Amino acid sequence: MNYTRYKFRPCTLISFSIILILNIISLNGDIIVKSQQDILDDLPRASDLDHYLSVLEKAVDFCVENKYGVDMSLDFGLFLAGVTINQVLREKIHKLPPNLVVRLEQVLLKYGEIKDYFNVNVRKGLLRKYGPSAQNTCIARLARQPIFPPTRMPQAKCKLPTLCISYLFVGDVFGYGLAHRLLLFVMAKHSRNCAVFGKEVDKDKMDKFCSFLYLECQYNAFNDFAMPDLVFEIVALCGLLGNAQFLTNSWMKFLTTYQTRDGYFNGDIIGMEHIDTNMNVTDQNELNKHTTGTAVAAYANVIRYIIETHY
Repeated sequence: MNYTRYKFRPCTLISFSIILILNIISLNGDIIVKSQQDILDDLPRASDLDHYLSVLEKAVDFCVENKYGVDMSLDFGLFLAGVTINQVLREKIHKLPPNLVVRLEQVLLKYGEIKDYFNVNVRKGLLRKYGPSAQNTCIARLARQPIFPPTRMPQAKCKLPTLCISYLFVGDVFGYGLAHRLLLFVMAKHSRNCAVFGKEVDKDKMDKFCSFLYLECQYNAFNDFAMPDLVFEIVALCGLLGNAQFLTNSWMKFLTTYQTRDGYFNGDIIGMEHIDTNMNVTDQNELNKHTTGTAVAAYANVIRYIIETHY
């Protein structure tokens, strides 16, 4: 796995001064002020670790049991979770209780089982299925890039067609469109160790994207997380980049209500349980696979934050 460490920045709300100082949101005529200190006070504590790790374990167990239904989006979410947990163990293994180390290692072993099955039985066929959209074309092109050595200096440039460069430079500026632009930068950096425009330019763009996406998450939160799939994707990506303000308990604990009894995350209706597993994790319900993939990556970020901060 290739991973360049990003320390969480719990005291930094990126880019916009309105985020740096106050987040003022008008809702039904009332002004709600969420200060930087409010956000810091709402970040997960050591006592929250078992809860969030149990959420992650339950989801990963479900994916192992249903690995035949894993698609590209679910596999990439599991990959990001694996990268995050692996980094935590490398940094903190000597400071963690033995039982916690065992639980984290089990998550990695189970992801390894899913990855091996996916690479042998699924991956090649999925790459051939990608449609003509800019996002899908660029994801497929990135997936075919070599994995550049992390020691290479300067960082290698991703070899992408003009369509992809244009999409990343002047694409969508909100919602899934912006999140998917960020996803491509994250894929380039963390799965292929290459830069689209250059190391510093890519970092600047990712930070700016997360500034906009934080506002998107706030709006979603004040609407009872009506689009959990989008929020999980944003938290998975921006949390990976070290932005702790996305990981508050008020958000992440509420979002656990989208985890079903069996372990997967439902991207549509809170508490909706499935009867036939095959109806929910195979091609008949792509949304749940995407939601589960982004959720496991998001909760891995929460676990990483707790361990980095409190151990």
